[in-house]
Formats: sequence, C-alpha cells, structure tokens
Amino acid sequence: SIGAEGASAISKNTTWTNLTTLNLSKNSIGVEGASAISKNTTWTNLTTLDLSDNKIGDQGANTISKNTTWTNLTTLDLSDNSISDEGASAISKNTTWTNLTTLVLKINSIGDQGASAISKNSTWTNLTALNLGGNSIDDEGASALRARWPQAKVFTG
Repeated sequence: SIGAEGASAISKNTTWTNLTTLNLSKNSIGVEGASAISKNTTWTNLTTLDLSDNKIGDQGANTISKNTTWTNLTTLDLSDNSISDEGASAISKNTTWTNLTTLVLKINSIGDQGASAISKNSTWTNLTALNLGGNSIDDEGASALRARWPQAKVFTG
C-alpha cells in the first residue's frame, strides 16, 4: 500500500504524458492522496482511472470531480470509498469528462439523492455502463438514472 505519500509522489510525475491507465486500487491513499492525484495536469491522455477501495470519502470524490485535465477519461472507478450523496453530487458536477463511458461507484453510501444528482449530468452523453450496486438506491433513483441514460447498462441492485 502506497498511502497518501506514494500517491502524492506519483501525482508529481510530469514525464508520463502518454499514461492511459492508472490503477491505484486498494492503496489507502485517502483524501490527501486523491487530492494530489486530482491536481496532476500532465496526464492528458488518461482514459482509465481506478481509485477503488482507498477511503477517499466525499472530500476525495469532490477533489477528483474538479479535475479539468482528464478530457479523454472513459472509465472511472471510485468503488468502495465511503462516498455518500454529497460525494456523488460533487462527481455529477464534472463537465470535463465528455468521453466517459463507464462510471463505477458500487459499494458506497449513495442513496436516491446522489443518484438523482448523477442523473442530472448533461456532459456524460457517451455513458454506456453505470454501476451503483451495493448502495442504498431505491426505485426513484434507479428510474432517474435509467431515464437519463436509456442506452446504458445501469446497475443499482
């Protein structure tokens, strides 16, 4: 486990201009590490980011959502990070990830309010897979997501 210190060191890398995939899953990077990663402006070719199981919480989700460099991001996995409606709402406000096709937020603490916030994102027109399984989303939230992305595989169970 690299922890926040390792994530911070990685985030300062300015030579990985062709980096397309970054998997830091299960590294206990926490809020501090997520914040550091989100501030990297070198990884303009990043298409896949996996920060699952890192204890980033709502604050970490918020910092990730503010990244404006990852315009090519297609897959974002923030599973198992103790993200609630607040963090889901922050993520939903991102307008940079226009190429996002897969969003994985399973095993968090997201309810109908967070699902509704996500469904209001108008930027993610290419979304084909949305996994919110293992959260507290009822029919109301699931319906909002399916109505917004009828072409997508939406999993909320």
